[in-house]
Amino acid sequence: MSKLVNIFIFNILIALSCVGQQIKMPTTQYRAVLITKTVVSKSPNANERSVSKILYTTTPSGDEYFTYLIADGSVSEATSYKFIDTKNGLFFISNRLFSNQGETDSLHIAFDDRKHMVLVGKADQYVLFPANYSTFKQQVNQKHQVLSLLKLLEDNIGNYPIESLLPLMMVSKQDKFGKQVQQAKITTPRSQSDEITDTWTCIYNYNQAGKIVSVKASSGQEVRFDKTVTYNTGGIAIKVHQNIEDRQITDRKMAFNPQQTGVIKWTDRVLETGQNVQTDLVTTLMRRDIQAVKKANLSQAEVLNLVKQMK
Repeated sequence: MSKLVNIFIFNILIALSCVGQQIKMPTTQYRAVLITKTVVSKSPNANERSVSKILYTTTPSGDEYFTYLIADGSVSEATSYKFIDTKNGLFFISNRLFSNQGETDSLHIAFDDRKHMVLVGKADQYVLFPANYSTFKQQVNQKHQVLSLLKLLEDNIGNYPIESLLPLMMVSKQDKFGKQVQQAKITTPRSQSDEITDTWTCIYNYNQAGKIVSVKASSGQEVRFDKTVTYNTGGIAIKVHQNIEDRQITDRKMAFNPQQTGVIKWTDRVLETGQNVQTDLVTTLMRRDIQAVKKANLSQAEVLNLVKQMK
């Protein structure tokens, strides 16, 4: 009888031990990244230097991101990004937070399995390599991973509502140079009239290792976007030429080591053709990872307190 009692007690202790271990298992954490952005501007009229911070928070699965722009000690802008399934299909939603901003943008996202095509917005078409298409569709259509869509759109040829997420992609640790897009067709409205549009044919070229070497968006003889990527033992060099309706022409130069993602720096030469003014901008991004935060959707006070703790 005593043996049976001892066995019974032993089994109870094992069960309680297992329960205790389950209780002590760490819960999935929300994540955050803080970027310090420094811009040095030089023009014939003035030389300026500005420093701001961008706090990024995300859900554990990466299906929703929040961006908070902090300048002069206050939160000047806050935006959330997520996917929403509706009866009309999948939409990528950009929503300005806080009561005084109240602005929402959306992009309809659809898939054509036969053509391995991703349709973005009203008319944009991205044809992916078959090997990448199924993975991308699963990440976006099923898992709603925000950064997977951003990787596709980060050249922002179509002027998508992703502006405040772009600095995060620039210091991202994921591979952004592998094979993904074969070709694309992107339509943009004219700045003076949404009824007048331009359609750009985008050609993507890769080297033998499957790394992107150029992206060019053109319409006839007119070039809107031209990017070249060079790989060497010291890292990666990128040159970008962007022409917005001959009103603003930007030439960007950037060189960095992809193994060192904490700091990235580039130079923009911006020509405002109407005013015939040239401005040189030197931008530096410094990334700091925050191990965990209690939630992703923060109040202004919580944002400022978290940033203060990171000093």
